[in-house]
Amino acid sequence: MQAGRPVIGVLVELAAETDFVAKSDGFQTAANDIAMHIAAARPGWVEREDVPEPILTKERELFAAQARNEGKPEHIIDKIVDGKLTAFYKDNVLYDQQFVKTEQFDGTVGEMVKQLAASMGENISVARFARVQVGESADE
Repeated sequence: MQAGRPVIGVLVELAAETDFVAKSDGFQTAANDIAMHIAAARPGWVEREDVPEPILTKERELFAAQARNEGKPEHIIDKIVDGKLTAFYKDNVLYDQQFVKTEQFDGTVGEMVKQLAASMGENISVARFARVQVGESADE
């Protein structure tokens, strides 16, 4: 490893119902593409339901405080918070993120996984993933 050069490793569990599908080239390519997406986009969770409630509560409180500090009327703060929470999901939830390889698929990762499942005629999902990064700070 060269000094200052980050090293990123990703493990992704792309689940399918049969070994036949899991061993297919299309499935393997999709798993690799999703791993590369995770390396680049740094999601924290697979689906919205995976985000812990304390984190959502904290984000809602921060968004509401920001809106109040900006002088927004109290009756629209809930709508502002909802909009900012949607943006939070797009930044942090794998299935809500725009797939990074837009030349290959123009949509979210969740939409890509649904399309893969439809094309293979089987339930397919990202069960979980792990992303490890060495050589740069988490803020970079």
